[in-house]
Amino acid sequence: MTKEDVLGHSESGKALATPAVRAFAKEKGVDINQVPGTGKEGSVTREDILSYMKGPVSETIEQKSYRVHDQKNENLYQPKSTDIYRSITYPITGMKKAMTKTMTESLKVPFFGFTDEVDITTLLILRGELKKVHPEITPLAFFVKAASLAMLD
Repeated sequence: MTKEDVLGHSESGKALATPAVRAFAKEKGVDINQVPGTGKEGSVTREDILSYMKGPVSETIEQKSYRVHDQKNENLYQPKSTDIYRSITYPITGMKKAMTKTMTESLKVPFFGFTDEVDITTLLILRGELKKVHPEITPLAFFVKAASLAMLD
């Protein structure tokens, strides 16, 4: 991993950051290209600039990527190796709750599929002859006619 990868620079060498973060860095007198980014795709965030201003970074970027938000007391903590694989659940409300209920109910209905093969070579030959007079005719028209005749019987 190169220094450029750690700092989150684009191919042109500029640090990846939003215009608001760039303005904040300029306001604080920080060279944004020297700040290691921990945001999406290594982009520099406002928090990165604040932590850079405090002094040397005590955490590596790999450590920061494993931080997890603790919902109980709103603190960030470094998880233990067993905590990395714990599942985080969120309450489902509103439209998502209704969709989940409907989709779960739909799984109770048995589904059925049926396929059959039919040789329609002679039908396609007939269609080719009729297409000279009626160019808009498709095989679907023949299938609909056959189905309607079958229902009459």
